[in-house]
Amino acid sequence: MRELIIGVIAIVVFFYIIFLIMEYKAKNFIYEKHTISLMLIMMASMYLSGFKYSYNQHQIGSYGMLINVILAIVILGGYIIFQKNRIYLFKGIDKKLVRENKSEIIQIIEDYKSNCTDSKSDITYTGNRVVFEKVNKAQAEECLSIIGEFLDKNRREYKPKDYLIYFIKGHLMPAAITIAAMFILFKLIICI
Repeated sequence: MRELIIGVIAIVVFFYIIFLIMEYKAKNFIYEKHTISLMLIMMASMYLSGFKYSYNQHQIGSYGMLINVILAIVILGGYIIFQKNRIYLFKGIDKKLVRENKSEIIQIIEDYKSNCTDSKSDITYTGNRVVFEKVNKAQAEECLSIIGEFLDKNRREYKPKDYLIYFIKGHLMPAAITIAAMFILFKLIICI
């Protein structure tokens, strides 16, 4: 069981590092489908790790876990396949900047919609997402570029302290809570 826990933690840490690199490399936005695809691959890897452990220990009973993983893959995979809108998320470290400049970002989107798209197209800003409905890829990238230029002009220079605080609050604490919850869940499963 210890090997399973270590394996699952290693998988989570590996994919977490990939996500951090993906977010760091992104200029201003992260394409939502990339994030969901990464989650799907991580879930499948975790299941395969658990299945390998069960098989090696001659245990049967990972079918419940398989059903949960298949269900998650079907739901999230279906969302990726059938989602026709292009959805982009702002980088996490810019959360405060985006919140402070919400009205300006909405104005940029409204101006772009009225000047560069047809009546069937729609661009909306909700929460931390910019959603493009019936907008081609080139137009979506052009709109994101305009918003990105605005953010770049208004962004103060981040110091190492800012990245550290963002990393701890936005990534390390949720990861630690998730790992602790998984450890407790595994302990409960063993006791049952």
